[in-house]
Amino acid sequence: MKLTAKQEAFTNEYMIDNNATASAIRAGYKKKAAYATGAENLKKPQIRMIIDEKLEERALNTGITAKYVIDGIKAIADNGKRESDRIKAYELLGKHLKLFTEKIESTNTNHNEYDYIKNLTDEELQKEIDSYS
Repeated sequence: MKLTAKQEAFTNEYMIDNNATASAIRAGYKKKAAYATGAENLKKPQIRMIIDEKLEERALNTGITAKYVIDGIKAIADNGKRESDRIKAYELLGKHLKLFTEKIESTNTNHNEYDYIKNLTDEELQKEIDSYS
């Protein structure tokens, strides 16, 4: 499927800053709907494929790949002159390896509400709905 002129412009603009909303605005989409349009465009397989191809081409042309970046960070971690640079490099490597993922503890006590609602008859459910009006 061929892209529209705006969709093609979106793919080009996305290469500037990887910001879907800003890219949609610069491509000529309405500012009011730019956030939704940008997100929607990124979900379209034909647009996503073109963006991925452009990103890959840019990585090949510049020589800046994930391996290049990780190797550079590793070199700083191993040989950095300042301790703060080495610590930051180790932090980035740890994040890359997902060593520092945050765990969020839920204090939700309403976990049985779904079962309660699921087992209501139509009349009981309507009474519950009416009680909120």
